[in-house]
Amino acid sequence: MEVILSKELGFCSGVRMALKKLDEVIETHKEEKIYSIGELIHNNEVIKQYEERGIRVVEKIEEIKDGIGVVRAHGLPISVIEKARKNGYKIIDATCPFVRNISRIIEKEIAEGSKIFLIGEPEHPEVIASSFDYRDYVEIIDFHNFIPQKFENLKKCAIISQTTLEDDKFIEIATSFVKKCNDVHIYNTICPAAKNRQKSAIEVAKKVDLMIVLGGQKSSNTRRLYEVCNKFTKTIHIERITEAEKSLFENVKKVGITAGTSTPDWIIKEAVNYLEKL
Repeated sequence: MEVILSKELGFCSGVRMALKKLDEVIETHKEEKIYSIGELIHNNEVIKQYEERGIRVVEKIEEIKDGIGVVRAHGLPISVIEKARKNGYKIIDATCPFVRNISRIIEKEIAEGSKIFLIGEPEHPEVIASSFDYRDYVEIIDFHNFIPQKFENLKKCAIISQTTLEDDKFIEIATSFVKKCNDVHIYNTICPAAKNRQKSAIEVAKKVDLMIVLGGQKSSNTRRLYEVCNKFTKTIHIERITEAEKSLFENVKKVGITAGTSTPDWIIKEAVNYLEKL
């Protein structure tokens, strides 16, 4: 059985930056309690490793009892972080720069008087982090349930994407606004890493009998990888190769592997080694 690895896969720069910040805090504050405010990244295996090193995951800043809180890569609203710091909490912000960029675009479009639409998953931490402080000006559109007919007679609008959206889906929705808005500003704010991984994964999916997408079940960008690959070949989404039944590989001559931006290298290597021995 031939194993074909996607050229673009695994950790992105934002995830590496967040993990580096957490590692630095662990190294320089050995005597203090360290908390991750929300799961730092959406990968259970990585979270387990940090929990074994003493990192505690909390959902709210108020749960921090002394020590230092590290904001997850998906971020928190800027106002929440600023308020916490004013109240005496020690906060390290590991928010992905691409998430913060969305907030800057929103501020710009508010100043220009645009009606702002953010395309994504309304309950996703990233969407909340980037838009919460501007909630009176931003309408979140669930890309799963977009109804073009709801949006008519718009004079000036801005269309922004969640960073992990499928590129084709965003273009489809944004294009519908071009037909309905006299002055439309479109910002394809999909993370370059997510976009490149989708493109690379599709290239592999077209060549194989089975595609394996490695990554956390909570990971939005990993789910998008599964969705785009499944259009071209049989695809499974698992966190580790050990979850796959051996019977799945019967009569498979070519298998492809891709991985979400929160998937560490060792999980990818584990999968390759396992499949090459079958």
